[in-house]
Amino acid sequence: MAGRILSIEVGTYETRVLEMDYKTKKAPKIHHFFKVPTPDYMVADGSVIIDHEFIAAMKREFAANNIRTNKAIFVLNSARIASREVTVPAVKENKIHELLVTNSAEYFPVDLVQYQLVHHIVERSAEENTYKLSVLAVPNEMIQSYLALADALGLQVEALDYVGNSVTQGMLKFLPDEVKVSVKIDEQSALITIIRGDKVELQRNISYGIRDAVEVVADHPAFGGKKTFAQALEVMKNRNCLGEEEVEENLSPLLGNIRRILDYYISRNQDVTFSEVWLIGAGAECKGLDELLASELNVKISPLCSLPQEYELVRNLSASEFAVPEYTACIAATIAPLNFNLSNEEKKGVFGKLLAKNELGYAPVVCGICLFTAICMIIYSLVSTGFLKMKNADMEHRIAELSAAQQAYDTYTKTQAQYGDLTQMYALTETPNDALLAFLAEMEEKMPSEISVYSMTAGTEGVSMNITVSSKAAASKVLMQLRDFETLDEVDTPGVTETKDGGRTTVSFSVYCTYAGE
Repeated sequence: MAGRILSIEVGTYETRVLEMDYKTKKAPKIHHFFKVPTPDYMVADGSVIIDHEFIAAMKREFAANNIRTNKAIFVLNSARIASREVTVPAVKENKIHELLVTNSAEYFPVDLVQYQLVHHIVERSAEENTYKLSVLAVPNEMIQSYLALADALGLQVEALDYVGNSVTQGMLKFLPDEVKVSVKIDEQSALITIIRGDKVELQRNISYGIRDAVEVVADHPAFGGKKTFAQALEVMKNRNCLGEEEVEENLSPLLGNIRRILDYYISRNQDVTFSEVWLIGAGAECKGLDELLASELNVKISPLCSLPQEYELVRNLSASEFAVPEYTACIAATIAPLNFNLSNEEKKGVFGKLLAKNELGYAPVVCGICLFTAICMIIYSLVSTGFLKMKNADMEHRIAELSAAQQAYDTYTKTQAQYGDLTQMYALTETPNDALLAFLAEMEEKMPSEISVYSMTAGTEGVSMNITVSSKAAASKVLMQLRDFETLDEVDTPGVTETKDGGRTTVSFSVYCTYAGE
């Protein structure tokens, strides 16, 4: 049913909220947008923890923006969400989930009691009678944490969406090129997506974002010093801070990983060229970042600053204040969110369940429960304030004690990422010719001593040799032995030539050997 909906993306440092039309046949309008700071430690491994100050701040914004709808979509973003592309027989669409669950061990080595499988159809093949699916395994604990957050905010969950799907739907609708490339740069991560036609060819998550660079700006005296994350990010949007060496240094892991992934794709798709790479996310509007990335990749880089004409802001909203890159995932999440298997009771939350069960006849009872709950919360907040202050002081002391451990962990994380980069770079250098040494060792071990190899040419796929032996029987034996080599797949020869010189006979032949695959 058409109406308005809240699309919410809970970031590590900022939560973005958008109120817009949902499932309408008319051009969808954006009615309100705002951001609320996300408290430290509220987001843990993709799950969210209920923070009462955050809930209160969100509700104040709901009231200030006169938001009446209680329906919401949440955009999930976590490296714990595993994704696979699989092909299944073309069964009825309502039977696909059952088929995936039955064969889940083939796709994900996880306990499905702790995960939920979600899919969408990427491609239908009438010739092969199959579906190509994008399948996600999402931790139930993560799903339940967002349902609890919605309940605390008094919202009904209309849908949950994965950021990778949101970005994909947005790229298909917003970007014009045949080959579409986007980089969503967030506080602590970045998501690279490449779409060719209407098919996602690559989607990779990078565990680097703009956090470190923003924190340098927040503390640096050249930019005023002592700023919050949101204030420092605002400085980077209005002023090119990348000329400061320390700021640029903290962006180098992000830039290097983006370049490595795009180089990896191009090396395997040499017929593809990128006319433009689009930037979205919280970091897309940082001044100078597009130019820095363009010099790194040698391709045009553009923040996504406009939406299709059918999207519009209501009259009282300022287009100059609406940052399209920051809210792209929120907007795109309303296009075709994933179909999580949520019951009506889970979507409605605690009070929604009561209302659904009792209808209007029990409204006074529900109001009484609400009043009683409010009184209990007030008493609880008064009693717990002192305790929380003591706990906060203890936590600050504990954080100071563990600062060395945090530094060690940060060093370990960066070293591990660098090791991963080197491993992938080394993999790009491997060729089939790496099997040459193993082939020569097998020659040394298995070939008869009377064989004479007059010439050898090694290529990327195999080896060609000119060989002389004493008889046709010896030539046959050599060829049979070569065909038994573990390092070779194929052994071909155009034939043998027998030469007699006085009483001495020699047999010569050429042979081409193809290396065995992995």
